[in-house]
Amino acid sequence: MKNWQRMAVLCLTAVLFLVAGCSSNGSPKQTLQDAIKKTGEADSYTQAITIGIDELQLPASTADKPNMAVVSGIAGMLKGATLKINTVYQKDPLRTDMELNIVLAGLTIKVPILISNEKMYVQIPAIPLLKLPNTILGKYIEIDMEALAAQQQNAAALDLGAQMKLMDELNGLLLKHFDEKNYFSKVKADEAGLPEGVKADQVVRFAIDDSNYSSSIETIVGKVLPELYSILASNEAYLDTFQLKKEDVEKRKADLETNKAQITNALKEQLQVKEVSVTGAITGDYLAYQSQIINAVYTDKETGEALKLNLHIDIEYSDVGETPTFTHELPTDAIKLEELTKLLKAQTGL
Repeated sequence: MKNWQRMAVLCLTAVLFLVAGCSSNGSPKQTLQDAIKKTGEADSYTQAITIGIDELQLPASTADKPNMAVVSGIAGMLKGATLKINTVYQKDPLRTDMELNIVLAGLTIKVPILISNEKMYVQIPAIPLLKLPNTILGKYIEIDMEALAAQQQNAAALDLGAQMKLMDELNGLLLKHFDEKNYFSKVKADEAGLPEGVKADQVVRFAIDDSNYSSSIETIVGKVLPELYSILASNEAYLDTFQLKKEDVEKRKADLETNKAQITNALKEQLQVKEVSVTGAITGDYLAYQSQIINAVYTDKETGEALKLNLHIDIEYSDVGETPTFTHELPTDAIKLEELTKLLKAQTGL
C-alpha cells in the first residue's frame, strides 16, 4: 500500500478514536469540540475499555514476507479475541495504572502496567508458549523511560509530549473539516442502545455511511491530509518524533496535490466502509460512555488482495476529576529490563 493510501486510511480510521462529547447545549459539532477540550484537561479519570475483534485479515502475501510472517500469524490469532483494559489515570503527579485482560481462544492473559513520572512497570504474565522461568513469573519489569530514550538513535521517538500535542492538533483538524450537517447528530438517550446503568444528559453520534462516504474521502484527501502535512512540516518536534525529513513531507504534500483526483478515485474504488460510527453518552461536563464501530475492507486493485478490519469498542468513564484510587502499589522488587534481557539470553543461548 502506497504512503498516501496508508495515510488516508489512517485518517479515516483515526476519526473513530478522536470523537467525544460534552454537556454543551450547542450544536453536535460544537458539543464535540468542547468535549475534547474538557476531557483533555481532566486531572484524573477511571476508564473501562472493551475491544472486540470480530474480523482481522491481512493480505495473503503478507505471510510470505519474512518480516511480516509473525504479524500475519498474530493477526489470525486475534480474530474473535476480546481485550479489556481498566485504567486509573492521574495527570499530576503522573500516575497511570492499567490492567490488560486478553481473552484469546479460551485463555485469559492478565497484564498489569503501572506508569509513574519516569518509570514503567510491566508484570510478567504466565504464558505457556513463552516458557519463562518460574522465578520471574508474576514479577514486574522496571523500564526507565528516560534511559530508554537516551539509548535510542532518535530519542524524540519516545517524546510522549510531542505525540500528545500532535494528537490534539489532529483532533481539531478532523473536527474542523467534517461538516456538522452530514456527519454529526444528537440521538435520544433511550434510542442509543446504552448499557444498563449508563445515564446520559445527551448523546452525540458521528457516522460515515453510504450517504456521506464519497464526500468523506474527498474531505480527507482534499482538506485533512494537506493540512496534516503542513502541520508536520512546520514542527521540528513532530518531524523528529516520527523520524521524518521536512523535504520528504513537503514532497508528499506536493504529490498529493498533483494526484488528488487519482488518489480520491482510487480510495473510492478500493476502500469499502461498511460502518464507521461513534456514539457518545454525556453526563454533566464529561463523557460517560462511548461506543465505536469500524468495519472496513481495503482491496488492492493491482493484486486483488484484501485487508479487512471489523471491531467494536465500548468505553465507560467514571470519577472524572475526582481523587483517583489506585489498586496496585508501585513494586519495590522489580526486575530491571537489562537484567531480564541477560536472563533470557542465558536461557535461550542467543
